[in-house]
Amino acid sequence: MQIYSRIGQILELMNRLNDALIYYNKALSLAKDLGDIDTQASVLSGIASTFLHEGELDKALSYYNETLSSITNEKDKATIYNSIATIYFIKGDYQKAVEHLQKAIKIAEKYGDYQDASQMKLNLEGIYEVTRYYENAEKYLTDGLEGVKRAGDEFWEAKGYSYSGALYRDKGDKETAREYYTRAYDVFKSIGAEKDAQSVLNEIKALDELN
Repeated sequence: MQIYSRIGQILELMNRLNDALIYYNKALSLAKDLGDIDTQASVLSGIASTFLHEGELDKALSYYNETLSSITNEKDKATIYNSIATIYFIKGDYQKAVEHLQKAIKIAEKYGDYQDASQMKLNLEGIYEVTRYYENAEKYLTDGLEGVKRAGDEFWEAKGYSYSGALYRDKGDKETAREYYTRAYDVFKSIGAEKDAQSVLNEIKALDELN
């Protein structure tokens, strides 16, 4: 059961999604035979993640909801709520995305997972930014960025700066947007996150082209 589950995880990382589903389902069948509820929840989450990577949003949502029903430890539900929020965001159902992220944040903070909660707050900021609730966006951006900085999480600190750049860009403050994008670029470069650094550089170039 455990070996099938690990193989599924590896195949998912290799983007061999159909093969990953085969091994996840083998693991799930054994977990049910053994009555191993915790492994069932873990494998169901892996299946949901694979469907999400395939763009099969409804199937992913169904498996994530089944995962929630199988989880016995409330603490573990935060990550699932966060994943469900991602699906609703992609589907354009921003209200449900917000609701599920708020549930995830509440659980993470309840169990002292403040770093995860801070990352989720940055994700929540992104939803409020898209929907132009700028006051809420700024609140969660400030809280989330302070949290990841306290945790020493440089990758998410850079993401927070990038989100700040996007927020000020959308508000029409190009100068402040450039400052935050530059901070994001510098941090991404310093930690070797070249792909993310290039993405921010593209945002700076696009900013220059705005009237």
